[in-house]
Amino acid sequence: MCKVNYPVYSVSAVANCILDQGKAQQIEVTNLKLQKFAYFAQGWALARLDHPLFNEEIQAWTYGPVIPYLYAQAKKYENRPITGLFSAPDVVEPGSEEESIIGEVLTTLGKLTAMQLVTLSHEPQSPWQAAWNHGKYTRIPLWQMALYFRDKLGVAAPC
Repeated sequence: MCKVNYPVYSVSAVANCILDQGKAQQIEVTNLKLQKFAYFAQGWALARLDHPLFNEEIQAWTYGPVIPYLYAQAKKYENRPITGLFSAPDVVEPGSEEESIIGEVLTTLGKLTAMQLVTLSHEPQSPWQAAWNHGKYTRIPLWQMALYFRDKLGVAAPC
């Protein structure tokens, strides 16, 4: 990551942006889908913007990448669509590159089912697969996500 100054949002702000854009695109967002959308948005931002959207840790869980802090906030919805927003200290800047990345993720992946998103996150050579330790929740490194998503999206390293 070469940029020195860049916006980093709370994962709650990113989740709220996902929920707002999901509503606008008529996408029902469950906790499982929210986890995958946040993971893919983080990966796309690392590849295209050369910086993370949020600093909260992403871990490899059975059904793919999970942000434990966000999971705890959304678990009350179980497998039902999330109907409210989360308390967040900030907001993803409207019209920003970061908001655009989140919109691209939803436009590209929003019609997939939760299980299709899980399968996509489990691809061979994926950061989830590299971190998966059969039931032990392990951290997925940002550098690994950046390399993987640059390759998947055909983006050259910026530096």
